[in-house]
Amino acid sequence: MTAREHLRVLRWVDASLALLYFACALTLGWWSLGKASVAIALQDAGEPHDFEAFAFALGCALVALTLAQSGLFVLTAWRIGRARGRWLQTVAVVLLLNAPPLFLAFGVYALWVCWWNPATRAIFDGPSSGDV
Repeated sequence: MTAREHLRVLRWVDASLALLYFACALTLGWWSLGKASVAIALQDAGEPHDFEAFAFALGCALVALTLAQSGLFVLTAWRIGRARGRWLQTVAVVLLLNAPPLFLAFGVYALWVCWWNPATRAIFDGPSSGDV
């Protein structure tokens, strides 16, 4: 594969991960709204609702973090052909290092493309590191 093809693969995988994380955020949001409705129903019934309130707060925090990571992948996919894109890709990959093995394999590939592949390093380090 050529250097530009490697960067296109990174762009597509980053965009796919952004969609995956966005879908996860929607699912977590739906779950947290369910917990909030249970907490409200229990409060109206006069029963304790500490767990549901905690689950709602935790769900909101997870939605915010997941949306932030989805946004990071969108930004990375947009900037990967430019000099700062290498740093964004590195930050995104570091966040994936504790993920399942498939994400870890993508992380190792992304680090190789951004830092160790001589052809793509020439694109990042070149005088015109414009969009690919």
